[in-house]
Amino acid sequence: MDNIQSNKTVLPLIVDAVMLCAKQQIALRGHRDYNIDFAEAPAQNEGNFIAILRLLAESNPELKRHLISGPANARYTSKTVQNEIISVMANLIRDYFRQCLEETPHFALIADETTSEGREVLSVCLHLLDFADPTNPIQREVLLDLCDLPRTTGSVIAATIRESLERQKVDIANCRGQAYDTTASMSSNKKGVQAEIAKHAPDAEYQGCCLHSLNLRQSFMEIVIDAHSPDNKKRKLKNLCKTRWVERHATFETIFDLYEFIVITLDQICEPTDDDRYYPNGEIWSWDPKPKHLLMGCAIR
Repeated sequence: MDNIQSNKTVLPLIVDAVMLCAKQQIALRGHRDYNIDFAEAPAQNEGNFIAILRLLAESNPELKRHLISGPANARYTSKTVQNEIISVMANLIRDYFRQCLEETPHFALIADETTSEGREVLSVCLHLLDFADPTNPIQREVLLDLCDLPRTTGSVIAATIRESLERQKVDIANCRGQAYDTTASMSSNKKGVQAEIAKHAPDAEYQGCCLHSLNLRQSFMEIVIDAHSPDNKKRKLKNLCKTRWVERHATFETIFDLYEFIVITLDQICEPTDDDRYYPNGEIWSWDPKPKHLLMGCAIR
């Protein structure tokens, strides 16, 4: 009975430590967080979770006794227990948003894939309404699942999404929107994810990522720069370097320096004027309808 009472006191504190790390979006584990000797001061970084437990133990004798003299196989501080607690919290969150879908069943689907430690991982998110306050519903974007992808073809990604929704008891037929990037595997209206999902949710309209689709017309921006600041040495935007942070810094500096001209360029794409400075010799620029529509969507947001 003593152990039961001790666990009732200690376990909520351990769960609180995990929850704090999750809410603050900080890593739980450190350089070394196994075989911890709680009777000794840490010799190196043991991670945020262990550090928080040490701090809580300073003001809670029962927790301190449990960490120092409790059974090594029943301290509830291992990575396995941490993952189990996170899994339970994730299921509680999913249960809550499934209840939201019972109130308003329609949702939009958001998905994206990335590479993590040599694996292709797909995030499946939902955009839905939260009616916790019936007088003030809130739009939520919630992470529903993380799935391993054996391949990154449109059919495989779509099948993985469907399996995830089925596993989480979310009816795909109630999907009313799809939001992915504009790569062929996602956006193709024949073999892409949007086409495959539409077979099961015909009312789910596809919207490509505005930032992914936006193709700034560099040559037109140079005309804008000539019109306003012909002596400006910076004339082109730089790409983000994936490996060198110094180059990223230079990229944002260029955006800052050219910001005025970027805004004018985007305005002219959305609503062209008859300003001769931008259209010398009566030159006419034919903007593609889709980028123009996406730009106007960005402005509305």
